[in-house]
Amino acid sequence: MRRTLFSIAALLALVAPCRAEDAKAPPAAADPMPEEILWMQDVPAAFERAKKDGKPLLIAINAAFVDGGRAEPAGKELRDHTYKAKEVVAKAQLFVCALLKPDATSADYAELRTRFGMDGLVVSPQHIFVHADGTLIGRHEYWPHAHGQPSVDALLKLMDEALAAHKAKTGAGAGPAPADPAAGVDQRAAWIREQVAKLRDTTLDVATREVAGKELIKGDQKGDCLDPLCTFLLEAKKDTELQVALVRALGKPGLEFVVPTLCQLLDDRNDELRSNVAVTLEYVGSVRAVEPLTKRIGKEKDEYVWNNCCRALGRCGAKQEAVRKFLLREATTAKSDKLSAGPAIGLAYFEKDVEAARGVEKIIEKGSSWQKRAFLLYALTEIKDPKSADFVREKVLKHEKNQMALGFLNAVVAVLSGVDETGTSQGAVEGGVGFAVGSLGGVGGSARVGRDQSEFKPKGEFAGRGPGGRGGPGGGPGGPPGMGG
Repeated sequence: MRRTLFSIAALLALVAPCRAEDAKAPPAAADPMPEEILWMQDVPAAFERAKKDGKPLLIAINAAFVDGGRAEPAGKELRDHTYKAKEVVAKAQLFVCALLKPDATSADYAELRTRFGMDGLVVSPQHIFVHADGTLIGRHEYWPHAHGQPSVDALLKLMDEALAAHKAKTGAGAGPAPADPAAGVDQRAAWIREQVAKLRDTTLDVATREVAGKELIKGDQKGDCLDPLCTFLLEAKKDTELQVALVRALGKPGLEFVVPTLCQLLDDRNDELRSNVAVTLEYVGSVRAVEPLTKRIGKEKDEYVWNNCCRALGRCGAKQEAVRKFLLREATTAKSDKLSAGPAIGLAYFEKDVEAARGVEKIIEKGSSWQKRAFLLYALTEIKDPKSADFVREKVLKHEKNQMALGFLNAVVAVLSGVDETGTSQGAVEGGVGFAVGSLGGVGGSARVGRDQSEFKPKGEFAGRGPGGRGGPGGGPGGPPGMGG
């Protein structure tokens, strides 16, 4: 039986004294503001309610415990404080809200998997915003924000962005749908000018401007919308927050038109923007980004940006011998365990590449820290050369003295041998490498968090597994203890 997650306090009426001649029938009382968000606990029913009420839907996935019983502090902060903040509760009135905990029914998760293509482990904490018609506004996995007011402000920002997107979708007088071929040339040109004007209007809030930019991305036809958007991205030097949001929205496989602009932004002074540009280039996967990424890696000082550039380089240049040699060299000479993650995960994109497998094996055989070895072994499981199974058995597993690491190594062998029919061993591998990532405080930074992965899923997105899903950066490292040796 499910229990209600909220309580409504009794309303205390304060009656002011009045004179007899002023006595009147009291006005009808307004509905009192609830003290907590009125969460629904049935996801299919929440979708129906949102459709009926014409409101956007907020689905929060929040596990109290992850990794077989470890308390999840990011989820606790959200449940105990952020969701109870008065301004959050007030804004939640504009949504239909559903909260999923570990005891959510299979029907709840099945609904999300079917609608949004969610497979594998489900991240917790996570916030999903959906239009009233059931289409996705955005998914935001993990919760990397600081405790207290920063967490409240971060959620309010996501809610404002979702409301702005919903208003743009449903508002009257929005003009013809930008991608509608039936719309006249003049109408379409006017619509594009309108969106560009909103994008450039600094008197508007960032959320509204962001919606205009995303509408241009969604409605593009042969570059007619992306061209002015790219021009804006290069000119908006003082709008870093908006630049970052739009760069993230451009992370779609094959979006070649924006690659030259993104490559120019690789040299921006802002670390956060450069990091997001690198990850977006990884999502796009263009060979044209290989040379700019290689140059950026040679002069990059920020560890997160450097790692993300290496990962993007592996994705964009996975067919190139020069890229393979470059990443093998960087993995060999990495100055820290954290910096070994980028080139190792970049090499994971070299699927079925025998030379990549042999090169990774040579680095492992030379010896390294357990974290670096974990990244390299993961790369082998993605490259998937069958001979690597014998290598791990003979050169690694046979000589392993730490009993706690044997489970991880056996899982690597199972994946490489092709006997992991249920995916259990693959999950153990990813969980183990997730522990290595957590022990280093993360290797990719916030640029990788909360991305739309409906069209592309990058290599190496690790996190510890929780009761209904995964723990995120806000909760620290996860995974099996076998990687701790």
